[in-house]
Amino acid sequence: MRWPGRLGRRWVDGPVRQIPSAWGWARFATQKRMDSRFSAFIIFEMAKTTKSKKRAVPLDALEAQLQDQLAFLERSIAAFDEGYDDEFKRLAVTLRVLLHDTSQSHSLLKQLNMKDGDFFAYSSPISETNLLPDWPLARVRMGSDGVKLLPALDQTVRSRRSLSFDDWWSEKVYRDPAAEIVLDRKTIVLAVTNKDGGAHVDPEIDEYYAHLVNSGVGLVAITAEGEILLEDLEKVSLRHIAFEALMSIKPGAAKRLGNRGCECGSGLKHRYCCGKKRMPLPTFP
Repeated sequence: MRWPGRLGRRWVDGPVRQIPSAWGWARFATQKRMDSRFSAFIIFEMAKTTKSKKRAVPLDALEAQLQDQLAFLERSIAAFDEGYDDEFKRLAVTLRVLLHDTSQSHSLLKQLNMKDGDFFAYSSPISETNLLPDWPLARVRMGSDGVKLLPALDQTVRSRRSLSFDDWWSEKVYRDPAAEIVLDRKTIVLAVTNKDGGAHVDPEIDEYYAHLVNSGVGLVAITAEGEILLEDLEKVSLRHIAFEALMSIKPGAAKRLGNRGCECGSGLKHRYCCGKKRMPLPTFP
């Protein structure tokens, strides 16, 4: 005997059992979907309430970060000059922290409103008419230890050029007309940081940067031992970019940090107290 109802119950020998109709299955499935959506909503709302809130970083903390990053830059430069040329990767990471802005991250200089000042270029502009590879951030030295590439620093130009940050960051600093390849400071720094072991090792690397690493300056030095390919252009280029960045940032940073009260509580300005040890004026060979 059929039992009246939407689920289509009927009598059988023994206990009552339910035999859902097609409509009953549809209703059951709809209810389950509603339950799962409600559960997801509850989880989402709980996540919103339990997620930690962000807070603004105090100005003095940002200034302390600036002091740390400049110290990192100086130590990596010193290590590079002592022969640890793999420090070029650490240089690239520090430069990215100081200089590079994206939609998701903010450079330290931008947070401190320090990107509006002049940035110094200690290199000659690249000539578009030159038929040979142009690499103004490096120089060749011939000595008792052989022939090698060195960062240009302030040894190849009579006077530095003052540029806006955007012009300095995007200025062409490597050109190979035969391969139709041009690189700027930004591309070199980010390639090392994001792809070549600075902050990440990527399975693929920028083709133009790979050309800089593999082809270099395209010069071969003839020595008593035979031909020597001049290599490590990417390393000395990074060292030179770090030099330019430090010379551009350090004076303004020293003045800014020096005029604040010293954190030791002496009552003196930072530059007349602990700053004498931590913020020396930049000196380079």
